[in-house]
Amino acid sequence: GIKFDRVKLDLVDVGPTIKKLSNGKWDKVPTIEFSNGDIVYDSQNIANYLDIQYPSKPLKGNIPEITEFANNFQHTFGALAFKLVILNTLYSLDIKSQNQMRKSRELEFGQTLEQFNSNGEATYNQIISNLQPLNEFLKYNEFIEGEEPKYCDIIVASNFQWIKILNYGLHKRLLRDLDPVVGAWFSKMERLFDGFLKGLPIVEGREFISSKL
Repeated sequence: GIKFDRVKLDLVDVGPTIKKLSNGKWDKVPTIEFSNGDIVYDSQNIANYLDIQYPSKPLKGNIPEITEFANNFQHTFGALAFKLVILNTLYSLDIKSQNQMRKSRELEFGQTLEQFNSNGEATYNQIISNLQPLNEFLKYNEFIEGEEPKYCDIIVASNFQWIKILNYGLHKRLLRDLDPVVGAWFSKMERLFDGFLKGLPIVEGREFISSKL
């Protein structure tokens, strides 16, 4: 694999740091600066770049329905899950970052974060509905698109891991309410890359009403 270094940033530093790195073109993660000086941001752009640079092991698959599922995943599952873990996210931050997040997000949403986090059961049921294709994709394959992990596996697993880190109870509930093949698949994803996902720490914090078991 490609050797890499991670740079840890507090929330308040993400925007300014990435803007400087990308010459004002982008202000979010993920952003990668490659050894040749290329700077690539956003998950899909990064995957496309890697496929061009390393064509012998492409990340993107060629099954249309899975490609569509992966491309829409952040806008469906990601957006819904964000509503459930937004307060967990808030209270995992330092005070300065909490203040910035509350101010910017409440301005964006036009409501308090607590209001945005309400109607949790309805949101959760939407998530389960949106994940039903995953049950089918994994019923006959080791990974979503076959016998090897590809871009769709990485996108979905990283979002599952995001929830696991912020709200372990919600993560367990998701796996319980989906087909057992999903839990088996996630365990395989956790073991990849020398157990990279499995080794990430879980935030110890409050569980909110929308995600209680």
